[in-house]
Amino acid sequence: MVNDCVPKVVIFIAPKLLGGKESITPISGIGFNRMAESVQLTNITVRRLGEDICITGDVQGI
Repeated sequence: MVNDCVPKVVIFIAPKLLGGKESITPISGIGFNRMAESVQLTNITVRRLGEDICITGDVQGI
């Protein structure tokens, strides 16, 4: 399953709250039922860009 993923992810977190029953999620697909099944990131960097936070990491196993 991990081999079907992209090799690197860049995630931006803004100090804003959105939501609701019909809201889209930032990551779609079949998902995982347990934390042990989750995709792990390595070589993680965290930067602050103004009020936003940028997290970059390599997908483990690629």
